[in-house]
Amino acid sequence: MQDLWFILATVAAAVFLKITLELLLKSMKEILPDKPCLENLSAKARAEVMKVHLTSAGICSRCRWSSGCYECEGAHALRYWLKQEGFDKELVLKLDAEAELKKLDADDVD
Repeated sequence: MQDLWFILATVAAAVFLKITLELLLKSMKEILPDKPCLENLSAKARAEVMKVHLTSAGICSRCRWSSGCYECEGAHALRYWLKQEGFDKELVLKLDAEAELKKLDADDVD
């Protein structure tokens, strides 16, 4: 009889943990991908995007036959770092990265 109670308690605890984790993940998805943009990046990621955007001279040698990568093209760098920081990939792909990077140019003029 004690074994039965132990099994029931274990199953109940597992179900409770599963529901709690699902709710936590759901709430995180609602909060974090609210607005994938340059302002919502961490300081390190923002610095990397700024470095690539401001110092890039074009396509790097590894991708010269392509459209660029996160190390040589600002828009790709922004999308890369947004994905790395956990923003929803579909929202990141819908983002107008060029418009976000123009904010950096506007900040430099001020």
